[in-house]
Amino acid sequence: MRRVPFACDCDARLEVTQAADIVLSYVVDVVAEEGLSDTITMSGTFGGQPFSDSQRFPVATQDDPNRLVFSFSFDRALFGSDEYAEYEAALTSTLIDLDYQMVQSGTIVSQKVYFGTPGVRYSEVPKLSVDADGAMFSLGTQGDFFSNAAGGSFKSAGGFESAAGTFSTLTATGSGYELVDRNNTVYVFDADGYL
Repeated sequence: MRRVPFACDCDARLEVTQAADIVLSYVVDVVAEEGLSDTITMSGTFGGQPFSDSQRFPVATQDDPNRLVFSFSFDRALFGSDEYAEYEAALTSTLIDLDYQMVQSGTIVSQKVYFGTPGVRYSEVPKLSVDADGAMFSLGTQGDFFSNAAGGSFKSAGGFESAAGTFSTLTATGSGYELVDRNNTVYVFDADGYL
């Protein structure tokens, strides 16, 4: 999720969900006895699709554990309209010396991965529409009307009458308008009603 800044120092959230590739990444921290090196293999299936990769870690030192990163990429189209796929994965070692075998070698782990709905979604951006009767504050499908009860000149030093039950205040400023909602969130609009 990405936060998009506006001029008023408030944010609208922009969420982009891509449907191209799905990437499974595994991070393996190897703590080996000093002087040992080995080849570690990560293998398994994801939604019925096989994957496998091997990496060799160099000779270990006592103060220097090794980090291996395994990443596998799958085309989203492989999974059709499925909302998720399950993976099974196991790590194995090539060392056959019984004194130095990897602990839990071959243990299978399993988990579901949910894909989400592809597309772009954003949180609603507030808008203020002002005319001679008052101002309409809208946020998505919701809105509040602030009446201009003074009949053409805004009520008391640039203020508007709050919409019933909103507990919000709207005032005219030198360059636009300021709305403070019931949660004390401040929206600063320009003269055209944009943040």
